[in-house]
Amino acid sequence: PVKAGNVDLKMTVSRKPEKYSSAAPLSSNFRHRIVNQMLDYNNVVVYAMYVCPAIGILKRFPPSDWTSQQVADTILLDRLNAKSIEEGRRYLEENVEGGSKYQDEDGTFYFQYEHLEPGRVSKGQEPEGRHNLAVTAARPGQDGSLYMFSLNMGCPEKLWEEMKPALYEAANSFRVDPLQSVAPEYVPPDKDPWAIL
Repeated sequence: PVKAGNVDLKMTVSRKPEKYSSAAPLSSNFRHRIVNQMLDYNNVVVYAMYVCPAIGILKRFPPSDWTSQQVADTILLDRLNAKSIEEGRRYLEENVEGGSKYQDEDGTFYFQYEHLEPGRVSKGQEPEGRHNLAVTAARPGQDGSLYMFSLNMGCPEKLWEEMKPALYEAANSFRVDPLQSVAPEYVPPDKDPWAIL
């Protein structure tokens, strides 16, 4: 959205759309990559599209068996680069909330979830955290293994309640094209996955 409540957004493309193999890594394991990003500098609002392979429990079971909480925990824990399992699990328990799961007419499942990014503590000031809403869908690569396509929309916590309805409307409209109707220029994520190196 370019307007959310009384917040007028001037979105600027900060990362032009690109294929997974050449996109910037979001984590040290190179699995999560930012394939498109827009931001509003004045309000510090960010819309980003991430792609990563399905791992852990998501790799062992079909999307029909997943829950939004499992999707959120798996993706965010892998992206977090926590120093320990305990630290990662504590972050998930305190900052991640699984939401709805739904299926569209072509059979694709979508998973929505909210997650917080605690703010840095400055002397004499309250920490200013960020509130994010994400929606994720899975689609197979060229070898049949699943890849996660996630739209993440985040804003400062102080703007969340005002922006929440518009962000949920955007999340509900998010769709990935079924493989049989993708554009000719579509490049599967697992085609030359290490091209960035």
